[in-house]
Amino acid sequence: MPGFVGRPGRGPGFTEPDRRADPERVQCPTCGSLAGRWRGPCGSCGERASLRAFGRLAFADDPTAPPRSRPPRPAEVATPRARITAAALDVTFALVALLWSGAIGSDQAFTPSVSMSRQLVRVLAWAAVLAAPALMEAAGGQTFGKRVVGIRVVSRETGGPIRLRAAVHRAGARDLFWFITFLALGDPLLQPLHDRSAGTVVINADATGWVPPP
Repeated sequence: MPGFVGRPGRGPGFTEPDRRADPERVQCPTCGSLAGRWRGPCGSCGERASLRAFGRLAFADDPTAPPRSRPPRPAEVATPRARITAAALDVTFALVALLWSGAIGSDQAFTPSVSMSRQLVRVLAWAAVLAAPALMEAAGGQTFGKRVVGIRVVSRETGGPIRLRAAVHRAGARDLFWFITFLALGDPLLQPLHDRSAGTVVINADATGWVPPP
């Protein structure tokens, strides 16, 4: 019929339209190619997208470089298992201290009267629990949990002890951004946001002569 325009690609003389962009396609966080997919293996390397791979890509100094070409993790860096164990021990010690001092464990709304000395003990207990990690890391790089596990916090640039300012910065950033700590699994030095912002790194306590990688 005159004026009738057929659907593209359905008859002679018509050109096939361009394919729509695949919403499942993504840059592969493992090999860096554009053949990666959200729900399937990469068409180039065959690896699937994972939170660890995307975390490695997010913390990379050069996100355009594929992770396989980046340097491996130094042996001196503390393992994720050691860091998680140390954190769990520190939280346990803090809870025990708060329970023992009476800072937690009772509902103050149903307490008839609380003496001023009791309130002071509670305030001091909370202050000690919050300040202890930063003070201990500034003094020797180790909290109670890190000492038990055998890891310590050092400066990324020098490999030496950290200053009190860096320890306070690290503790504050850790309390604020603890929920994205898992992204450090993709970092070569296992540095969460609080380590990267404070310029610190956690290594094995018996590591000697550690030199930060370039």
